[in-house]
Amino acid sequence: MVWYRYPHGPASFEMEWKILDGGFVELNFTNAFVDASGAVTPVLQAPALYRPSGTTAIGVWIDTRPQRIQLESEISQSAVITTWTAATERGRTEYRIKDGGLTVRDYVEADGEMRLFGEAHYTRVNGGI
Repeated sequence: MVWYRYPHGPASFEMEWKILDGGFVELNFTNAFVDASGAVTPVLQAPALYRPSGTTAIGVWIDTRPQRIQLESEISQSAVITTWTAATERGRTEYRIKDGGLTVRDYVEADGEMRLFGEAHYTRVNGGI
């Protein structure tokens, strides 16, 4: 189990990755707004389930909006690049091991091109894989 946390700025992000029986990998993600007093307002929660096979994986993400998102990933020693497709949106998320943590960049397709809409650098806060 690995917990990553990005506790900076006006937002909070957390990810927990687990290797499950049968070769599946689970990601639990949450994000929230954090006001000046430190009060946290949850925004989005989502579990994702991946089935890796060699250097690729397929999966599904279901979030609290609610959206069901199909996932297709390419896996290397230092990165997972996931293309995702939902009924109303398409994008890409890049998870890269970098600078002693995990850098995540999120893109959404707009006007025929991928546009960055989020970036965070997570640090490990609890044991891991």
